[in-house]
Amino acid sequence: MDIGTPSGPRGEPAPRSFGTPHAKPLEALHDRALAAASPPSVLINADYDIERVSPGASRFIVFGEGVPTRNLLNNVAPDIRLEVSAALYRASASQQRVKTVFRRSDEDGTAAGPVMTLTVSPAKAADGESMYWLVLFDQPLQSGAALPEASGSDITAYGSAMQRLEDENRSLKSHLQDTLDHSAISNEELKASNEELQAINEELRSAKEELETSKENYSPRTRS
Repeated sequence: MDIGTPSGPRGEPAPRSFGTPHAKPLEALHDRALAAASPPSVLINADYDIERVSPGASRFIVFGEGVPTRNLLNNVAPDIRLEVSAALYRASASQQRVKTVFRRSDEDGTAAGPVMTLTVSPAKAADGESMYWLVLFDQPLQSGAALPEASGSDITAYGSAMQRLEDENRSLKSHLQDTLDHSAISNEELKASNEELQAINEELRSAKEELETSKENYSPRTRS
């Protein structure tokens, strides 16, 4: 064994530390370099609520009007919302990394925009239970590349995701219609009850008037 090489347990070489006096500054520099070299990304929780946003991701985040929400699907750019939703569904179903390549819509609404690579990766917290998702938006500033050929598994998975979204849409519409129908029935029942109550009040008022009239017409005989 080389005397000049420190050893760890069971004779294994101990981990070497390079540049120990500058470890913290270099660690921060490494993190900044990784962030600069990586595509823009967001970290979301199991409910798809945004937890962290990396530099550059604001190009793909568009906050809607009304009450603010952290949900990624409510705040992602409209032309990629469907693709993000489908990718999240596939990743949630498989609990594995999902990658999809598509062309964004141009200003006129046609699919003639830049090519984007969207990646969704599972990321468990330190406790091993809390689930998070890392969503990467990889879109070069100048992108004129052609789309790659889609495999059969990609087409099947995408079709399944679209079918699920359509089923959810139909279910929501049906639930909304049931709610509206129930509300209409409740309003009719309330109206009928109110009319019945008014009729009872009218009967009570008539009975009271008759009683008052009877009292006025009644003259008791005095006993001699």
